Amino acid sequence: MVVSNEDFNQLMPVVTVLPLTSLKSGRKIYPGEVLLRKGEANLGVDSLVLAHQIRTISKRRLRKDIGSLDAPGSQRQIENAVKLHLDLP
Repeated sequence: MVVSNEDFNQLMPVVTVLPLTSLKSGRKIYPGEVLLRKGEANLGVDSLVLAHQIRTISKRRLRKDIGSLDAPGSQRQIENAVKLHLDLP
């Protein structure tokens, strides 16, 4: 999931991302992770946003656009998870 600012994305050859992984049955969801349900952001399965694994990567590593996250509640949860991980107010 690309989380960097769009102005930055347009100017730079890199983007800041949060990786996603599918949610396995019985897996605990930890602080710094956010559940996105199947269908949300066009995801095919329930998935976790791993805000504790924030990284910056080259745009060349991006393969295809899967979807966008328009749900304000989920966006806020992801923002809060990143803030928690980075110890920001």
